[in-house]
Amino acid sequence: MIPLPEILAEIIAALGGALLVANVWALAQPRFRPEKAPAKPINRGRAITNAIIGGIVFAWGFASFITKL
Repeated sequence: MIPLPEILAEIIAALGGALLVANVWALAQPRFRPEKAPAKPINRGRAITNAIIGGIVFAWGFASFITKL
């Protein structure tokens, strides 16, 4: 059975990583597919802020996971 603190550290790292990757992808998507215009322009400031928050949460979850080993 996996201990609860270890599961929580993995979930926090996964959610932070998903937030980071999704926002970086949203920022980079117009550069990868210039022929396909986005339906609605993204708020770059919000995407950058969310990516930074995702990176911090990922680092926190990963550090918690490493210390539990």
